[in-house]
Amino acid sequence: MYITGAFSTTSGLLILVIAGALALIVIGVLIYRLIYKENINKALNGENRKRIIDPKQFSTITFFIVLIGFLIITVIKLEELTNTVNNYNIQIDSQNSSISSLRGQISDLEDNFDEYLQLQKLVNSYHYSVVDITDEGKIVYKIEFTLNEKEVDSEIKLILQSGDTEMISDLTSTSLNYITYISLDDESEYDLFVMEEGIMIKQESIGSIDVLNDFGGRFDFDLSGGGDLSSFEFNFEIHNTYIGSNALLIDSVSVEVYYDDVLIDTVVATEANYTSQDFEYFHLFTEAEISATDPDFEDKIRFKITIVDNSGVIFIKEAGF
Repeated sequence: MYITGAFSTTSGLLILVIAGALALIVIGVLIYRLIYKENINKALNGENRKRIIDPKQFSTITFFIVLIGFLIITVIKLEELTNTVNNYNIQIDSQNSSISSLRGQISDLEDNFDEYLQLQKLVNSYHYSVVDITDEGKIVYKIEFTLNEKEVDSEIKLILQSGDTEMISDLTSTSLNYITYISLDDESEYDLFVMEEGIMIKQESIGSIDVLNDFGGRFDFDLSGGGDLSSFEFNFEIHNTYIGSNALLIDSVSVEVYYDDVLIDTVVATEANYTSQDFEYFHLFTEAEISATDPDFEDKIRFKITIVDNSGVIFIKEAGF
């Protein structure tokens, strides 16, 4: 902002200098021509006259003298402008450095404040995962959390609340890390709390568990397709992200393809293409003959995906293309 103003001011001064110089040259040449004419008239009248040069030569000499002077002034002004710009840049760099330093200090303060707030909490970290399913159809969760600190003889409890139902588990540990397993109904949502009972009683919410959403949402789907005017190819990729026990593994996957509400193909897979420590991967492929000349054919395609796990639980998902 300052540099732009400096350029504007300097440009105005240069314009004034140039205009003034041109005005002086014109005035000087006009005066000299008058003197020259007066001198010629004296010579014609037989009077003594001064020896002066021709006006053209005078104009040329004057022009070059003024030009040289102007160049000298311009060089000086440019040097001053360069110094001014350099000074502004130094100031701007200094200001930017100060701003960056201030931002860094603010960021450090925010981090320290967040760390301070975190240390004031009862629970430092918390994590849960689905690890099994019981014969009664309940979902087994592994719940882990770490405390910031605790009193020597205090008791730690895990509390789960769902509507009017409350479950309390007494926990023990030789450190600040706690692990417990709980079995929950698959159609309930629970709020989780950790309580410390000692000289003072502290209770803190650590999150919630939506069993139905967790268990049903353990499958990731990916659908792609392509083809020509007479047939279409469909690729299905299914990931099972909960494989903590054999009961959670997939027993079978079937995909039914409907076109205009008419079943046109079915494909079934009973073995995973790939199983790792973290997930199962199924890939299903089907090629269906459809009337791709119909401009709305994609809107008329529908898929019904049925997954059965080893516990006998059936998951059904419908999707369009």
